[in-house]
This record gives sequence, C-alpha cells and structure tokens, in this order.
Amino acid sequence: RAPVRLRPGVAGCRPSQPESLSLGTRVALSCRRMGVAAVMFWATVVAAAAGAALALAAGWRWRSASRSAIARLTACRSRARGNFSHQDLAGLPPPVAHYLGRVLHEGQPLIRAARVEQEGTFFLPNGKGRWAPMEAVERFLIKPAAFVWDARLRLLPAPVFVRDSYMDGSGEMEASIAGLHSVAHDAALPRLNAGALQRYLAESVWFPTALLPSSGVSWKAVDAHTAIATLTDNDASVWLRFHFDEAGDVVQVEGDRYHEDHGRYELRPWIVTCHDYESHSGVRIPSVCEVAWQLPTGLQTYWKGHITGVSYEFAET
Repeated sequence: RAPVRLRPGVAGCRPSQPESLSLGTRVALSCRRMGVAAVMFWATVVAAAAGAALALAAGWRWRSASRSAIARLTACRSRARGNFSHQDLAGLPPPVAHYLGRVLHEGQPLIRAARVEQEGTFFLPNGKGRWAPMEAVERFLIKPAAFVWDARLRLLPAPVFVRDSYMDGSGEMEASIAGLHSVAHDAALPRLNAGALQRYLAESVWFPTALLPSSGVSWKAVDAHTAIATLTDNDASVWLRFHFDEAGDVVQVEGDRYHEDHGRYELRPWIVTCHDYESHSGVRIPSVCEVAWQLPTGLQTYWKGHITGVSYEFAET
C-alpha cells in the first residue's frame, strides 16, 4: 500500500515554521499549540518571578539604608572610659539609688553601646485594628544618646518594614511595605525629636548605666516609689516619671509624649510597663515590656515584646 500523507494542520503533524516568519508570528503559533491554560500558567510564573525579583531588590535597598544608619550611629560612638561605683549614687533619690545599686554591680564597666533583639506584636490601628507579629533589632549609644530600631512586621501579602532612629538630636521615622512603597516618613521635626529622645530615656532600662548622672540624666524625687528623670540632648530636654516596686525594680515609665496621628502631633500620656527581670552580662534588665498611649477613646496598647538577645560594648577601664 502507498504510504498515507498527512497534510499540514492535521492532528499529529506540526506545520512548518519557515525562518522567514516574524518572531511575533512564531510566538503566536507557539501559544496556539500550548493552549490558553498553559499560556496563563507561564505568564503567572513569569509575573511571580518578576515580582519576587522586585521585592528582593526593594528588600536589599531597605537593608542597605539600615546599614547606612547603623554606620552613622557607630561613627558617633565615643571612647568613654569608666566603671560604676556605688559612690555614683550619692545624692540620688532613694528609689533611684536602690534601683541602680540593684541592677548594676560595683566596678562594672560603663556601657558604651548596646544591641537588643526583640520579638513580639505590634498593633496596627487600620479599620478595627489588628496585631502583627514583629521582630526587631535595636542598637543604642550612650554618649551621645542615639538609637536605630529596625523592625519587620510579618503581614500578608507583604511584610512592613519600620525604622525609627535618633541621632545628633534628630529623630526619624520611616515605614514601608516590603521596601516597595513608603507609607510613612517623618524626620527632624522638633516634636518628633523630643518623642524619640523620650523613647531613648524609657528604653535606658535595657542599658541602665545610661541612667547615671554621669550620662547626663538628672533625678528629682516624687515619693518613696517614684522619681522624675530629665535628659537634655542638643536642643531637646525631656522628662519621664519612673515608678519602682517594693523590690526596687522599675515597673513603669510614663509621661506626656507627642503622639502622631495622620501627620499631626499632640501630647498624650505615654506608658511603658516592664517586668520579668533577667541578667545579661551582669546587667539586670526587664525582659518583657508593653507600651501604650492613653487616648481619648481609652488606653491603647500598641507594642508587646520580649527580649531575645542582648549584647553590650563596655567602656575601657
């Protein structure tokens, strides 16, 4: 029998694609053979790959900016020397002297810098509000007062990056969705500067040699369990009330602080609670804290965290 010849276009045969066909025509013919579902699948794969590449690049840019901020922080570091002595507590209000004598030990080198790792949750007030898992690393200097807080809020479909800082008398706050889209950025505003310095003062419980008079903090007694700390840096002078329990630990820090709401800053009561003290490198610090605003609508806790790691750079002795 004579062999059966199939014509081009019959199932089982591929029409030839002469080299003279344009690239667009060849792509169209290939897509026709693949089918719509396959084309959509590969289009999705390509789009996802492009999106992932873009997110990776944006994340790299954010981390690069954080490294630059940390480098500026490190460049400000002083070469301070010295040790803690109980003689440093002379003249301080009794609850303050008791606290510092409890969390520090005689002859301990002064803390020059600190790195504090944190995990917890952060409240986002959008709509009904929601709590987002959070992890952060915060770096501090004591002389001069400075910090950089670099946080990641784990949200879907994309994480939110947040970086707060205070250096050379200037505060800065920035938030971005995956490093791709900025949702907040304020810097060098007098009220923001003051609020950032107050934050530093409250968080000094994690590196308590910063609360000594030699670090620029002055104390005024209120009662047997309360004292006011005042810190001046550059053009800002701020204060907070420290509350001590019967054992002598700081359990609450509070005061009026500027609260930002859609670009407006207003003084609101700000409250930090501390507990679960632990010893790190011979320094006794609270490992669990909560932070809240007292708003017209009521008390709004917005940060709940615990310390997962602490490292100190001590002054030379």
